Amino acid sequence: MSDYLEGRGNGYWYAFIQVPKDLRFAVGKAKLRKALGTTDRKLARELALQHVGRWKAEFRRLRAAMAEGLTPEIIEADLKTLYQSLPEAEPFVMPDGSVEWGVVHRDSETASYAYEQYEPDPLNQKEVNDLRVSIGVATGSIVRLADYIEGWRASSDATAKTLDVAERDVRDMAEHFKTMDNVTRPAVQKYLREKLRHLSLATQKRKASAWRGFWYHLMTELEVEEPRKPFDDLFAKAKTKASRKPQTARAAFTVNDVELLYRSAESDLKLLIKIAAYTGMRIEEICSKSSITDNGKWLTIVDAKTEAGNRRVPIHQTLIDDGTLEDWFTNVRPRLKPNKHGNYSDAIGKRFGRLKTKLDFGKDLVFHSLRHTVATQLKAKYPSYGVVINELLGHQKPKDQSFGVYAKQTDEYKVELINSLSYSLPRSAN
Repeated sequence: MSDYLEGRGNGYWYAFIQVPKDLRFAVGKAKLRKALGTTDRKLARELALQHVGRWKAEFRRLRAAMAEGLTPEIIEADLKTLYQSLPEAEPFVMPDGSVEWGVVHRDSETASYAYEQYEPDPLNQKEVNDLRVSIGVATGSIVRLADYIEGWRASSDATAKTLDVAERDVRDMAEHFKTMDNVTRPAVQKYLREKLRHLSLATQKRKASAWRGFWYHLMTELEVEEPRKPFDDLFAKAKTKASRKPQTARAAFTVNDVELLYRSAESDLKLLIKIAAYTGMRIEEICSKSSITDNGKWLTIVDAKTEAGNRRVPIHQTLIDDGTLEDWFTNVRPRLKPNKHGNYSDAIGKRFGRLKTKLDFGKDLVFHSLRHTVATQLKAKYPSYGVVINELLGHQKPKDQSFGVYAKQTDEYKVELINSLSYSLPRSAN
């Protein structure tokens, strides 16, 4: 009963679920059943869980409709839950009884479910647009600006007072433009010209500065290679010899750079660098948001900066064999103290900054650049594994999610990717 399977004639398996009593009138049945087309119990269980996930999503939608009506927020939460529950690949039983794995087009599956369940009135443009945005946000093809404001604020080094002012400016901008696709230079110039013309030039420049900082944070989170710059050079330059300093884009450390940093660091900083180099995790994920799970084989990250950041990362055998993880979690991490913003990585992160400056690395190379190092290595070795690499690093999915036919489960790909990382980082002497 616990695996949602029941056997019927000729040894074939069916998926089933009992409909909750409060929903039986709306569903019209007390039990839902689906033929799985296989006599293999292990395969049947995997297929059954997929159907059960869809049925439970429908139960949530029905309850929301009966309790308080379907708001855009409820619809979006339902679609996001469905999208995240869909597997990257699923088995298909062929006519000859063999099993092949094929990619699941999660975007189109989610969109089909949305239009089938929520049926927007084609004459009501607001309903149609709201559902389109809900689908886009749930699948990651639409980036809603407001969803990234908390992460931007948490990553800023500005004082609380400065951040409060900047956050108001950013929230006003996000409320006006809504999504990233709407932010273009002409649109921003029109916004300034028509909506903010009553403000002084100094106030407009202050707002644009806050927008620009938020935009660069967004580009970093989404790992955009060639970001648009809709907030740069919005105002005529004053006739002066001084020139505005350009924004510094983050680069990747080379493997040799990582090895130099490691050799030059003190013992606890060595551990931090090695873990980042073999996992691609963010500094705060290493310092406070991760734990060793699955019998010591995976690192699980929770409460990350973004929803995509909540994930599991396979542990490279090197981190186990040389005692790096044990030393970090037993002796170093318990001593880390949060700053006033609750970040445990603040002090050790500043030490890394002083180290890389001492070694003459430029402003384009920061701790986050270690993630770029990992991403660069993996994409160079496995150019067709883009979807899994993004999932492994906790990035939003790219719009092009093609990955071909899966021959094995996604976790196996992640283990293969992590194990391909290689450096000359000897065991740290404590």
